[in-house]
Amino acid sequence: MINNTSIANTNTDILTVPAGESYASVAVILCNYGASDETINIYAVPSAGSAGNSNIIMKAFLLPSTNTYVFDTKLLMGAGDKLVAIGTTGSLVTATVTYISIA
Repeated sequence: MINNTSIANTNTDILTVPAGESYASVAVILCNYGASDETINIYAVPSAGSAGNSNIIMKAFLLPSTNTYVFDTKLLMGAGDKLVAIGTTGSLVTATVTYISIA
């Protein structure tokens, strides 16, 4: 399955596991379609948690204009868990998350 989201300059949920489901994320593909570089943070947030230093998995990642990066670390996620991203400028990067339902 695929989920596409434009990353804002506020915390942006790029994948949320619904109740009663479990997912295995396969990859997060970041594509900077903007005319300027963007710095991205990504968080693996447990159910009922919030994005912060205790769950950051990619910090201050600089994605140059018109470049794409594939983050292919596999994550097992339970109901309510989510991947959250934030950009310094916002609306420059699309996050495409590929995942498999395992519930």
